[in-house]
Amino acid sequence: MKSGDASMQASKNSQTLFLALIFLLFDQPIGKAADSSKQEA
Repeated sequence: MKSGDASMQASKNSQTLFLALIFLLFDQPIGKAADSSKQEA
């Protein structure tokens, strides 16, 4: 049972890291676009 919990935890960690990486990658261009739109407004 412990090995199953460990694999589930590892899967959850990798999924969280993946989502965080996606967020960081998309956050930069989205942030720049938001800044430019704020300057125009």
